[in-house]
Amino acid sequence: MTTYLNKTKELQSGLEEFTISQVPRGKNSHANALANLGSSIQTTRPKAIPVVYVKWPVVWKNKEEKVSNITTDRTWMTPILEYLEQDILPEDKNEARRVKAQSARFTIIQGKLYK
Repeated sequence: MTTYLNKTKELQSGLEEFTISQVPRGKNSHANALANLGSSIQTTRPKAIPVVYVKWPVVWKNKEEKVSNITTDRTWMTPILEYLEQDILPEDKNEARRVKAQSARFTIIQGKLYK
């Protein structure tokens, strides 16, 4: 970083006006991703890291998907949803232990169960 600072000061002296502004991480995701990638590589020799800038998303998402419930019967998800939403476990101890273990791998986002 010292080398960059020295080069910046050298270039600054030839300019009439010079300002530095900090860009928040949230607005500089490309540089943040590159920095994380570079710091995660363990090597003693310098390596080139090719970066491809994707202009559009690789997967196009529809604005909103409509899902209709076909049945209101109990499914394999019902005990997990009951536990995550209302902290209700089955009466059988073994089943309750299984539901707790399974529920740790799921989350509910906007009323939908995700793994």
